[in-house]
Amino acid sequence: MLRRHQHRRSATLSLLIVLAIVLPGVGNPVEAQSGLPWRDKGTPFGVVGALGNRVRSDEIGAAVQLLREAGVQWQREEIFWHAVQQQPGDPYTWSGDGSGFFNYERSISAQTAAGISVLGLLDYNPAWFKGKNPHPDEWIDAWGDFVYNAVAHFGRDRGWVKHWELWNEPNLLRSGYESGLYEVSDFARVLAVGRAAAKAADPEATIVLGGLASIWDASPSRYNYDY
Repeated sequence: MLRRHQHRRSATLSLLIVLAIVLPGVGNPVEAQSGLPWRDKGTPFGVVGALGNRVRSDEIGAAVQLLREAGVQWQREEIFWHAVQQQPGDPYTWSGDGSGFFNYERSISAQTAAGISVLGLLDYNPAWFKGKNPHPDEWIDAWGDFVYNAVAHFGRDRGWVKHWELWNEPNLLRSGYESGLYEVSDFARVLAVGRAAAKAADPEATIVLGGLASIWDASPSRYNYDY
């Protein structure tokens, strides 16, 4: 019986200690929220938003405000090659194609102005080869030019982006094989040429990853062919 009373007293004391810690912040929500870890700039909380592709140019400001309120520190901005260059040798259009989307200039500038770090993602076939599954031999030089110009524009000249991802999910059928990456060596070549171009454009550029997709199927999926 004595042991049971001692256990109850111990549990009651523990509860009182917890309440003493928690309750002072309940009456003041602002103070309670100010210490949340995701509002700390040292917390690398990031999202894949791709604002330039998914948000209308005139709504980017509102989207960036939502990212700030959520405490986002990093955001991955995907820059489609086919959206910024329509024909070989054409100038690159970083400010949209007139559709209301693909305004990477506005998207990236708004995020960096808000204190959000941007990971730039460069990917996929050029517009003139879209859907034709061409071998990299047919576009690898133009790919290097695209990477060079993107990194020079947003990295070296603007100082907005210093970290880059080259291609997205190359191990998936739809973004690897169907984009002309038939072998692992094809992606390795795309990565090597892209890295050399990025470093030539901006020696401070960092290539962080190749962006493989995680496949959790119990058996091999038709959507991936090799890691």
